[in-house]
Amino acid sequence: MEYTRILKKGSTGEDVKYIQNCLIFLNYSCGASGADGKFGSNTEKAVISYQKNHKDINNNQLSVDGIVGKKTWNAIERDFNNNIITPEPIIPDTPIELLDSYTHISSDKRKKIEADLVLVNDIRKEIVLEALQYAYDKDVPGNVRALYLYGANLYNTNLNINYADNAEIDRLAARNPQYFDGGRKEWMKEQVKNNPKLPASDCSGFEVGYLRKHKLVKNTFDVTANSLCSNSYSTAISKKDLQPGDWVGKTGHIGTYVGGGFVVEFYGGAFGAQLTKLDKRQGYDFIKKKVVNGSAWTKFRKPIFY
Repeated sequence: MEYTRILKKGSTGEDVKYIQNCLIFLNYSCGASGADGKFGSNTEKAVISYQKNHKDINNNQLSVDGIVGKKTWNAIERDFNNNIITPEPIIPDTPIELLDSYTHISSDKRKKIEADLVLVNDIRKEIVLEALQYAYDKDVPGNVRALYLYGANLYNTNLNINYADNAEIDRLAARNPQYFDGGRKEWMKEQVKNNPKLPASDCSGFEVGYLRKHKLVKNTFDVTANSLCSNSYSTAISKKDLQPGDWVGKTGHIGTYVGGGFVVEFYGGAFGAQLTKLDKRQGYDFIKKKVVNGSAWTKFRKPIFY
């Protein structure tokens, strides 16, 4: 977003929301409301804290006044952009090497997925290759690779990946506490503490996110899992006709089929994003530390977008 005006206490608008998102990403909390587009006392405090610790793009100390003028704007944006790390899948020339670097997924699963993945077009490949980066494979020891946050999209409207932070967790938990209880909220915050670069989304926000990223929809596009599985956005197919990049769903939930009989889904608050079997949904519960069975997919859909 381009700088167009001075922002200070009392200002409102999309540019305020943008600068709040940048500050929150840089670990300067704007209060419990998060990036709400309203420049209040908490946002002013965040700006002051940032100004105390940073210089402008010409290496001069910023004025500590809680006002976002052009120098402060440029400095915040500079630091935000310098810290953004958006996964960009690389598609090697040799098909057999597509998943060689995905060692967080077992080799037998990679081979099965690869066999299907080499048969589809580039956009489907790119979507699946990115999806697999976030997927935890219960058969390979490791940590969660992406968090399930009810109400979050994988890519924001500015097309930057959504990394989880405490402010976002608190804001979404206040809105829908039933998705964050039972120790899930505390567990999520612990994961963010251990890894501040954890992507975060809910199940439909995953698909919405990559549709936004690849400019297949407007960057404000946002619909539910049930809507994505409706005739407005996809067509029904049989399970045997699934290709990598197609969608699988059930009431209130959706995942992306990645080939080889496997699905990547943002499974739930205690699970994060996981690689699951198409015919036997099982996810690893990080809080209970055990594998649990999930209900079967009932919808098999081909997106209208690619």
